[in-house]
Amino acid sequence: MTLTVNDGELISEPSTVDIQVGNKLAPIADAGPDQNVKTGSRVSLTAAASVDADSEITEYQWEVITVPENSTVVLDNDFDIETSFTPDLEGAYIFALSVKDEETWSEKSFVTVIASTGNSAPTADAGNDVTVVQGEVNIVNLIGGNSTDADGNPLSYSWSLISRPTLSEAQIVNPKNEDATLSLDRYGSYVAQLIVFDGTVSSLPSTKHIEYVRNTTSVYAGPDQTTFLRQRVILDGRSSGYIAFRDPETYEYEWKFIYTPSEENPPISEYVKAEDELEEDVLGLYEFYPDTVGTYLLRLRFRNTVTGTVSDIDTITINVKPYNTLPTADAGDDITGSIGDLIVLDGSTSSDSEGDTLQYNWSFLQRPENSLSQINNPTSVSPFFEIDRIGDYLVRLEVFDGSASSDPDVVKITSVEPSVGLSIQTEDGFRRLTLPYEKNETRDVSRDSDESELLLETLRITTVEQQVTITDVRAYDANGLVTAYMTTADNTLVPKNGSVNIELRTEYPQPGRQANLLFEFTIKETNETVSLNYLLNVN
Repeated sequence: MTLTVNDGELISEPSTVDIQVGNKLAPIADAGPDQNVKTGSRVSLTAAASVDADSEITEYQWEVITVPENSTVVLDNDFDIETSFTPDLEGAYIFALSVKDEETWSEKSFVTVIASTGNSAPTADAGNDVTVVQGEVNIVNLIGGNSTDADGNPLSYSWSLISRPTLSEAQIVNPKNEDATLSLDRYGSYVAQLIVFDGTVSSLPSTKHIEYVRNTTSVYAGPDQTTFLRQRVILDGRSSGYIAFRDPETYEYEWKFIYTPSEENPPISEYVKAEDELEEDVLGLYEFYPDTVGTYLLRLRFRNTVTGTVSDIDTITINVKPYNTLPTADAGDDITGSIGDLIVLDGSTSSDSEGDTLQYNWSFLQRPENSLSQINNPTSVSPFFEIDRIGDYLVRLEVFDGSASSDPDVVKITSVEPSVGLSIQTEDGFRRLTLPYEKNETRDVSRDSDESELLLETLRITTVEQQVTITDVRAYDANGLVTAYMTTADNTLVPKNGSVNIELRTEYPQPGRQANLLFEFTIKETNETVSLNYLLNVN
C-alpha cells in the first residue's frame, strides 16, 4: 500500500508498506450432534459443520475412540467428509474428528452414538446457532423438526429459554410445538433449549445459541411513544449501533424536532435523574415536556466530535393525548362459596374514560389461615381460584391504561360450611328451628262458614352452598276423618342458596270430632326428619 500526504501546496513523496496475509487461524472440527440409534441400523456421521475462518479445509480424519466390549465396528472410511457404520452391540460408540487446512490440524471434536435394542431415547436438535444483526428481522424461528427417534415413535416438544440478556422480557411463543418463535428485545446472548419425548423417555437437552448484535453504523431513536399532555417524554438513542464501540468523548447526540403541533418547539434537555438513579444509568438520555396535544416528530443523529462528520438519521413519533384520568377498577360483587368451589372473578366492568385498553392485575389481600389457593391467570379479565379453606378471601384488582394505574378495588369471597335450615312462620316473621324437628300440639279452632280448609303452619327450608332434596313426604289423618296435605311433592329440590316454603293444610273435621294429623318429610342429604302432629278440634 502507498501513502502520500498534502499540506495544501505540496504533495509528499510516496511511502509504501507491505502487508503479508497468512493463514493464522486453525480450522474448527465439528463431528455433529450425539445420536441415539437402534442396534443394527445404519448410522451416518458428517463433518459438514466444520469451518475454517481464513482458508479451506483440505483433509478429514475420523477415529474410533471407544466401542462396547466385543464390538467389531469399524468406520466405512476414515478420510472423507462423511462416513458411516453399523452398531453391532448395545452401548456407547465414541468417534473423533480432526480437520486440516493448508497448514494446520484442528483440535479433535467428539461425537457419541448410543445404540439400544429396546426403546431408544430420542435425540433433540434445536438447530444451529445464529447471529442476528440490528436492522434484520428480530424474530428467530426455532425449528425442532430435525429431532429424531430411532424407534420411529412420534415426538412431543418442549422449548424453554434458559438464558437471556439482563432486562430482557423475551418469551418463547408456542413452546410445546415442533416449531416455535422467539422475539429478541435486548442485545446480547440468548440460549433456547429443546427436549423431546417419545412417550416413554425424554431426550437429553439440545441448545441453540442466539447472539443479537448491533449494526455498527445504525442509528435508532427508539420505539414510537404515546403519552399525555405535560408528562415527561424520555428520548433514548443508546441502542444505536453507531455508538456501540465508540468512546463517549468522541460523539454527541443531536436531537431535533421535524414537526410539532406547538407554535414553538419545547426545549430538549439532558435527562434529569432522580435521587435514587445513578449517573451512569441515565447517561445519554434526553427529555422534553409536550405542551400541546398532537403528534411530535423528532430525528436523531450523532456528530463525531473528532472529525465533525455526522451519522445517518432515525426518527421517532410521539403521540400526545389530553391529560390522562385514572381508570376505574371494578372487582365485581361479593361472593359466597364453599370448599371445592371454583370462583371466577370478573373485572369486565372496569372502565377507562379515554377508552384505553386496560391491563388487569389481581392479587390476594387476605386468605384464610393455611390456605394455599392461587389465582390462575391473574393478568386476565376473568381469572379464577379454588376455595380450599373456610373463611374470607379478599382479592384486590388494579387496572392499568398504559399510563396510570387505578385505585384498587376489593371483592370479598366468603367460604362457609354447606348447611340446610328450617324455620316456621310467626306473626313476627320466620323463626329458626333446629333440625331434626318434632312437634306435638293440640289445637282448637273455629270455622267460618265459607272456609273449606285450614292452614296450620308454613315452614321454610333454606340452603347454604348446597342443594337438598325433600323426600318421604307424608300427610294424613290417623283417625280417617279429613284429608291433609303439604304444598310440596316427594323429591322436591331445594336449589343451592335457595329456599322452599311448605304449607301444612287440612280439611276441617266435624264439630265434636277430633282429627289426628301427622305431617312428615326427610332432608335426603342430611337424613334429618321433620315431624309435626296436631290433635285438631273444631269449636
